[in-house]
Amino acid sequence: MIRLRKNTLESGESEEDVFNAPVTICELKIGLLSSARYLQEELENLAESADTSSKDGLFYVLNETILALLRHPEYWCYAAINTKVTKWTHATAEFNRKSVESRSHTKSETLSNYNNRRMRREKFSGDDSSSLPGEYILIHVIVATEGKLSQLPSELNSESDVKEALKVLSSTWSDKLQGLEVIWVPQSVDDVLTGNEMLLQHPELRHMICGLRVIGHIGSIVKRELSAGSLQLVRSFKAPFLLQRNRTVCTQQVGHPVQSHATCNLSLRPDNNGLGPKRFYEQVYTVERIPGVYCVSLDGKLLRTRTGKFLESRCRELSLVVASEWEAQHSRILPSSMPVTSLLTTSIDLTKEHRQQFLKTLSEFFNTDTICIRASYPEGLVFRQKVLWDPLIVFLSENWNIQIRTSEDLFGVSQERESLEKIRQYLENQSSLFITALHSATSTTKSLIIGLALSEKAISTRQAMEACRCEEDFQIQYWGDVEGCHDIDRADTFVRLASASLVFSLLRTFPECFHSQN
Repeated sequence: MIRLRKNTLESGESEEDVFNAPVTICELKIGLLSSARYLQEELENLAESADTSSKDGLFYVLNETILALLRHPEYWCYAAINTKVTKWTHATAEFNRKSVESRSHTKSETLSNYNNRRMRREKFSGDDSSSLPGEYILIHVIVATEGKLSQLPSELNSESDVKEALKVLSSTWSDKLQGLEVIWVPQSVDDVLTGNEMLLQHPELRHMICGLRVIGHIGSIVKRELSAGSLQLVRSFKAPFLLQRNRTVCTQQVGHPVQSHATCNLSLRPDNNGLGPKRFYEQVYTVERIPGVYCVSLDGKLLRTRTGKFLESRCRELSLVVASEWEAQHSRILPSSMPVTSLLTTSIDLTKEHRQQFLKTLSEFFNTDTICIRASYPEGLVFRQKVLWDPLIVFLSENWNIQIRTSEDLFGVSQERESLEKIRQYLENQSSLFITALHSATSTTKSLIIGLALSEKAISTRQAMEACRCEEDFQIQYWGDVEGCHDIDRADTFVRLASASLVFSLLRTFPECFHSQN
């Protein structure tokens, strides 16, 4: 760094000006879901090919790393930033200190490229983290540049904050870049980093208040612009047990109500062999039964609920999702693999008729909310609850202007009457479908706060699942995973939360389709 700076000294600057010049050292950490394994491959290829002996080469590495992160922000879960402005005489020591501290958290360095010298080592044989739950990838970028970067955010609380920080770093001039270190853990696509490992080693990481920005057909990857023009399907939930068949799901319009129908009975019992009823239809359509009201048709017969009501919605996109679930069935119909159909059916048959009972049940969850009842020990669990749960309480408290109490009492905590009344008034103004989806998410997570955060797009499905399974995953790390029990429970929880999140996204995107429905 000093050698690079001497070129400026020769151009007329005094020695005092040079060594007192400001240098900004920015340390950026982003924790991503392990689904972002593409990033490990891109960084490995970059480390193998990049020229790190020159400023231009480092600038290329910085921009390619930033671009790789910006391509898939839906995987971002945790983030932290630390910016320090120091004199040139202290910059090298500060940069090296941050570098050594970050590298000390790794079990081993399997690939490095320093000053264009590449080194590859074997993976540490004692690393068995792939068997533990909560898989993550941590990207750590340390940048040293001349001058001050005043546009950098001081904290990273949302997706927009992370984007802003990345864009500011990418705008750095190549001749101003004096140092760069990019560290990713784990290096191999076959390795994983558990949530406990990441948070214990990097406690400054903050749970990002960001949510799903993507909606898709369950069980398939779709890229389609919907007729509404305001929503693009760019990625699916890829829920377990749901597979898309190569059939056509289309929309038809009929000029008059269709009298024939098939009964949608989601409580059909399996046969003597434990199998669901046989698939009795070939073609699946969405039909505009009357202007602005869409229903699912099986071979020309409109679906009805158990009570004989049409399984319909004013939201065409919701009807398409329901149709895709029926289309995804194979030789046997599995009601458990149609969570969105179940939500819509419950909304039509039960929620509208017993709305006050649903509201009462949701309100009662608030006094026994999972994230309001805390453990006093062990220390690792207390820390994990604080990291995963505190941001949700802060989000709801600040956005709704309510007080939320926590306690170590297993029998729950009495929340303030004013807070309960605000939540009750909010729920009173919501549609039946919203109440149904919120009830499903709340009963699954045993937390109204997690359900509300999911509905408000404050957290993603993965983050909601991680929050509600905080204690169970902590125990699994010590006592092991019971095959055929914990894995099935995780899959079931994810399906339920993903379907509720999908409904919430549709409610936010097409509010005009639901505001008239009670």
